[in-house]
Amino acid sequence: MAFMRQLVVLPLLYFCFAVVSLSIIASIAPNLVYVQFIFFLLGSCIFFCVSFFNFNLWRKYHWWLYGGSLLALIITLSLGIVHKGAARWIPIGPINFQPSQFAQPITIVTLSFFLGSNSLRKFSNLIKYSLLIVVPWFLTIIEPNLSTSLIFLFFAGMMALHSDLPVRWIGSALVFIFILSIIGWIFVVKPYQKQRILTFLSPDDHQESSYNARQSMIAVGSGGLMGRGLGHGVQSQLRFLPERQTDFIFASLAEELGLLGSFLVLFLYGILFFFLSLKLSKSQNTFFQSLFIGFLSFFCIQVTINIGMNMGILPITGITLPFLSYGGSSLLSFALSFGILERAIIETNTRTVFQLR
Repeated sequence: MAFMRQLVVLPLLYFCFAVVSLSIIASIAPNLVYVQFIFFLLGSCIFFCVSFFNFNLWRKYHWWLYGGSLLALIITLSLGIVHKGAARWIPIGPINFQPSQFAQPITIVTLSFFLGSNSLRKFSNLIKYSLLIVVPWFLTIIEPNLSTSLIFLFFAGMMALHSDLPVRWIGSALVFIFILSIIGWIFVVKPYQKQRILTFLSPDDHQESSYNARQSMIAVGSGGLMGRGLGHGVQSQLRFLPERQTDFIFASLAEELGLLGSFLVLFLYGILFFFLSLKLSKSQNTFFQSLFIGFLSFFCIQVTINIGMNMGILPITGITLPFLSYGGSSLLSFALSFGILERAIIETNTRTVFQLR
């Protein structure tokens, strides 16, 4: 019975997120709600289909999937649609496909398999692990897509820290990251990306470029306890709030549903984080431990950054809010992640015979 209750947690969360997302999008961008509904239906198919894929099958083909995701990132650089100076989407018929969104969960699975059969105490394995994450990170950052590239580094770092990585190497890694950050700031980070950070640090000195952040904070603050009501938000309905259905959907929600609606969203994410943390603590298998910590970090960093920037406590980025923001690639990639996690829950509870070697 306890096992069956665990199996319904992710599907129930998926349904709740769908209701919240479709409700707020129907209010602020009604012309997009039907498209988002179709994406949720496709996502549910991906969710349940992937949950039937045994991890022995993943073990057999995960290198092909990882290589395919890298190839898609390379194709994006040459054939992708350029929007606001960045090439992040590949046109496929009437839709635009964003490979970096799908590369993230696939990379988590690949890193989990590697950690499940290799110890990072061996320096050669640490180099191999670093290469596995550096390649998709580099292909993403030169799109340029700084925010998504940082997500790669974050979940890979958390997975490494949770493994048997020697403590003496952690300090060296931090120094390397610091040096890499300085080099990246000088040679890689684009002027508009630097402007976002400078605007966050000193908004009064960058009034024009801090417009998005100010409008978002106004929207969040004006919601009060109960909100203005669906369809009655000023910032979102009059479109003072940019990207109201994607990057700033939390601000739109806070304005129309208030503190109670915001708390509901945070409560749903809290359930997700607690549930994954619980599965992580109870797992005895290195592969599944790496998988749970990878996806826990993956979801946590995106929720934190998106809500943080909506509230003006973090710099503006292009990171969407998982399951709530409008967008097919992000929603389907999150559904894929849920499907992988659902399978992990099944195999960790039914003692499925699972061989890494």
